[in-house]
Amino acid sequence: MVYIIPTIQEVKMNWKLKERIAEKYGTQSDFAIVLRGHESDVSRVIRGRRTLTEAERQMWADLLGADRAELFGEEADHVQN
Repeated sequence: MVYIIPTIQEVKMNWKLKERIAEKYGTQSDFAIVLRGHESDVSRVIRGRRTLTEAERQMWADLLGADRAELFGEEADHVQN
């Protein structure tokens, strides 16, 4: 029997983000053009090798027409009572 053990990068892979980019822009490269960034940066974020700031996460979510918490697995905005 063969067991496949996922790597750390596979565990951190943001499939929701990858899927949304494909739905909205077709490719990571096309999304990077809209961001005025590099395809490698988009890939690093998707693979969990780069972390976005809160402002960057919000910008990406806005460009993708999606909820930031849904894309990045965050709690809804931290509201203090």
